[in-house]
Amino acid sequence: MKRIGVTTHIEKLHNMHEHAVNIAYIKAVIQSEGLPILIPVTINHMMLDDYLNLIDGLVITGGGDVDPLLYKDENHGLSMNISGIRDEMELYLIRQSIKRKIPILGICRGMQLLNVYYGGDLYQDIMTQYDTDIDHINMEVEVDYLAHDVTFEEDSIIGKMMCKSSLKVNSRHHQSVKNLGMGLRITARSQDGIVEAIEHQSDDVIGIQWHPEDLVGLCMCHKKLFTSFIDHCDARSK
Repeated sequence: MKRIGVTTHIEKLHNMHEHAVNIAYIKAVIQSEGLPILIPVTINHMMLDDYLNLIDGLVITGGGDVDPLLYKDENHGLSMNISGIRDEMELYLIRQSIKRKIPILGICRGMQLLNVYYGGDLYQDIMTQYDTDIDHINMEVEVDYLAHDVTFEEDSIIGKMMCKSSLKVNSRHHQSVKNLGMGLRITARSQDGIVEAIEHQSDDVIGIQWHPEDLVGLCMCHKKLFTSFIDHCDARSK
């Protein structure tokens, strides 16, 4: 069983700070025959190196916005729930995973951070900075509500993972990839042109903008994304 690192975030609940992660990530990894290893939010590099020694793959989860200073932009009140310590931790994990050739799957914020790592930047708020009639962050619907279509590049990694060339997906993000980072390739878009998936041309890195972890019970394509990723981690570790 492959050990998959899953990043967490810090939440304040009843005057206590807790490490947290959406249980859907854990279920998706387990259902795909992976063993989830939760990585706490810390900038202790020795501890993070110990976690990297344990894992065969890394999932960078969704959450609050990436600090715009990391992509040389100002926060005009559009970026919210920023955690500098989480940004620093996950950037370290990305850098070291690439060095160790540990496969990375970035989901939502995770994809955005991957783009920033490679020198790209973000739309800080789609509705005010991008011309679209799609609501990419309708928080009043269920997490598995299918908000829009995504079309894949068939010769891409994710295009080969998915069982269809286009798919309806959920959507819970108000930010997105703007200018692409070095070495990255866009491998899926929504019908309004928003970037929905990326991969690196040489590093073992893919990013997904929607939340497939919430859809594994709805469509086999989304489960196949996780099983394919974990199978790839298995092959790379041998």
